[in-house]
Order: sequence, then structure tokens, then C-alpha cells
Amino acid sequence: MHFYFTHYRGVRRCTISYGVSKWICKITTGGVSLFFTISGFLAMYTTQKEQKHFLVKRLIRIVPLYWIMTIATFVAMLIMPGIALGEANFEEFLKSLFFIPYQRTAMKSADVVRPMVGPGWTLYYDIYFAIIFAVSMRISHKYRGVISGLMCAGLLILDGKFDQNTPFLYILAEPWWISFICGIISFYVLKYLIMNASRKSRLLQFGLLSIAAICLILLYTTRLNLYKDALLSFITFICLVFAIDKNKLPKWVSILGDSSYSFYLIHYYIILIIGRVVDMTQISLTAVIGACMVISISEICAYISYQLIEKKFGNKIKTLIKI
Repeated sequence: MHFYFTHYRGVRRCTISYGVSKWICKITTGGVSLFFTISGFLAMYTTQKEQKHFLVKRLIRIVPLYWIMTIATFVAMLIMPGIALGEANFEEFLKSLFFIPYQRTAMKSADVVRPMVGPGWTLYYDIYFAIIFAVSMRISHKYRGVISGLMCAGLLILDGKFDQNTPFLYILAEPWWISFICGIISFYVLKYLIMNASRKSRLLQFGLLSIAAICLILLYTTRLNLYKDALLSFITFICLVFAIDKNKLPKWVSILGDSSYSFYLIHYYIILIIGRVVDMTQISLTAVIGACMVISISEICAYISYQLIEKKFGNKIKTLIKI
């Protein structure tokens, strides 16, 4: 089954087999802008003291789990043709591993630009932004935010000028870069606010959290528009961080944050599996139960993945290469 959600300049296809409802996909895609905004902020926040190994550490966080899932997907496609979208092509496998955009056939849909691991398309932007930011740091650590922001803004000029027949340029021309720019700006805004703000009243905190909640609802329920979503993500993030500054977060929030990357990659496959036995094509009690199962199982798998792959294996690699 496939369905559509509106892009800011047309219609983008979102294809998920075995019948998963439109509202589940909107929740997933609506969060991409917020995650990119957070990535831009964290790039600035974690490099306040000059960090020579920023790009290497970012790759260590992203690559191991992604490669494991890519290899598993490729092997599964070889053993059971038709289990995933497209064919088990070795050239596509290599391109998927090394974040090289290419055009591949999607089930019951037009060709799409994405790797074998479906949600991995967002990693194109995460990796490319990490490279842009690392280059900016080499030019000037002090002005890394300004330089990387201007480089991302420069890519916005390409907006809509390339189609899927030129995959790499098509990816660069998609204006997700606005979310990274918002993340960079949020660092400067929050740094100023936190340094100059007096003690926040409970009323102010409640107001900020209310604004964040409203923006989140709009982000996840309105039509997909990358510029609008970036603005909503920016406001949400500013309000949340400023409201909870210096307040200790519950442990479960930290757990969700730590395992968010694993959750993002894994949830897609959990949806496919649950979708085989639970009808989520219509919003109903069954669909709600199915969605709860997807979220619960995905989070359990994500937490295990974070502990074993992102944390233990990642730390071993850092120790091995001495960073």
C-alpha cells in the first residue's frame, strides 16, 4: 500500500508495505525536521571547546548500526527476494553503505532516492552536514556556526532545481538544510537567553511548555512544508530547552534521548512486521493497539541497540583509535 503527504512544492510519496496508516507516517516524517534542528544545535554545543575529532565521532555514532542493518537487509533480500523494496543489487548495496544517493524502485510507487534501509535517507543529510560543519571548524572554530550556516543557506538556492534523475544533486537541492540552520541559530539564542535570564517563574515555564506543545501538534498534524516545519521545530526546541534549563530530567527522558537514533532506524522494520498481523490501514482501536506495539517493541530494541552497538561498540572503536 502507498499513500501521499503534501510537500511544500508538490506531492512526495511515502511508501510502506503491508498497510500502515497515513497518520503513523506523518508522525515519523514530521519529526525529521526537529531531529535535524537538534543535530545543528548539538554540533555547536558539543564543539564549544575545539574538537578535532568531531566528524570521526559522528561517524562512529551513525555508521555501525546503519551498516549492520544495511548488511542484514541485503542478505535478507538475497535469501528471500521480495521481502524488501527493490532488488538485491550489489552496486546499490555499496552505495547504501557509503551514503551515495541513487535511484531505486519502490513497491507500488515511482522511483525514489534512498538507500536499502528505508529511514536511512535522512542520514544523507546528517552525514553531509557533519562534513560541512567539520570543514567550517577547520576554517574557523570561532565562526563555525556562521560559516556552516552560510554553506547550508547556499544549498537552499538549489531548491527544486534538480529531479531524481540526478540523485546526488536532488538530495542537495532538498531544503532540509533550513532545519540545520535553525539548529545553529537556536544555539546562539539559547546561549544568550540562559546567560542573561533571571530565575524563571513557574508561570513562564508553563507558558513555554504550552507553546512547545502547540508547535509540536502543528508540526505533526499539518501538511509537510520544510520551511514551516523548521520554524515550528525551532520554536519547540527553544521553548523546551529554556523551560527545563538547570532542571534535572527524569531518567526515562534521558533513555529515550540516548536511544532515539536506534529507534529511528529500527521502527520502520517493526512497522513492517506488526503490519503483517495488525490492520493499521484505518484509524481504529486495532490500529491504536498496533501503533502502541510498534512504539513499545521499537523502544525496547532501540535501547538494547544503544547499549550494545552505539555505546559499548562505539567506545571500543574510540579506544582503539585513541580519541
